[in-house]
Amino acid sequence: MKHKKPGPKKGTKHSEVKRSAFGLRLFNARKARGMTQQELADKLDMTKRMIANYEGLSEGPTIERISEIARVLGVTASYLLGESTLKNIKPEVPPSLRKHVDKLKKLPSKDQKTAIRMIDALAAQNGITD
Repeated sequence: MKHKKPGPKKGTKHSEVKRSAFGLRLFNARKARGMTQQELADKLDMTKRMIANYEGLSEGPTIERISEIARVLGVTASYLLGESTLKNIKPEVPPSLRKHVDKLKKLPSKDQKTAIRMIDALAAQNGITD
């Protein structure tokens, strides 16, 4: 007796797959980043098959995995879960600046404002506007 593989029949187009809300949002977010299932799987240290299952089945990953997927795709976990229509999160800060941003967050509010004014002044000197 043959066991039927989970997921859509072979040859089914992406647009014809019945997806859960999570699966559809994951699929759309991945496609918007121009990533293949394999590329996303590699970044998450997972298999391509797991990504395909998450996109095509009603069962989703664990909360921890959802957070990791959201981070890699640059979307909020709430968006992937269908709790929010806010899809994008702020672009990642390059690692070279991350340590400075972390330090800035730890400063007292008064010092944060001073640092921000200094950055604004430097930006204005260089013709950078919002």
